[in-house]
Amino acid sequence: MSVFIDKRTRPSYTASMPRRDTTPPQGSGPSEVVVRLKPIFGIRPGTWLTALYAVAIVLVLFFVLFYPGLRRPGSYLVFTGLPARATVRIDGRYAGSTPCTVFVSRGNRSIEVVKPFYSTDARRVEVPGRVFASLIVPRKQTFEYHLDLSDSQGLFAWALDDFARNPLIPEIVSKTVSEVISSFNDNVPKEIVAEMLSFVDNAMLFDK
Repeated sequence: MSVFIDKRTRPSYTASMPRRDTTPPQGSGPSEVVVRLKPIFGIRPGTWLTALYAVAIVLVLFFVLFYPGLRRPGSYLVFTGLPARATVRIDGRYAGSTPCTVFVSRGNRSIEVVKPFYSTDARRVEVPGRVFASLIVPRKQTFEYHLDLSDSQGLFAWALDDFARNPLIPEIVSKTVSEVISSFNDNVPKEIVAEMLSFVDNAMLFDK
């Protein structure tokens, strides 16, 4: 005996059927999601969040105000004096050419300012260091020097030879003369003046 079961299929959508209205009712908005933090070791969220922010602020202040001075203690030495373009050596190593500013590590340092044909300024200097706010306001110390001309004939001979090889650079002559005058604080001895005039006259021969 066979049994026939008539399964009614769900009618498909047609243009004559009404469309379901999916528009949300007026006045309804997105649902709010509430996040609740759980206590940690029995400490309420408001307490441990405040402590977390405080630790973060302390770390930032430490790395900005203290860490640079702890990692690299020392001072900036500002070298200024006459003549210019002198070589600065710190603990025997080249550090710059004047005028210049050089960072020097804290401690007792050997500092030399040298230039050919001039005297040497050699000193032992105790360089201090500051820990607090060294990144924001670095510590600076002025190093003033004055080198006396010790070999005028050698200086003029060297400058004249340099100018003979580079006659298109008149600054060689002018800078040499100005450095000599400044090294004597504008009170140049007569014998040096005579050597300087002879140097200028010889230099003019190469400028033609």
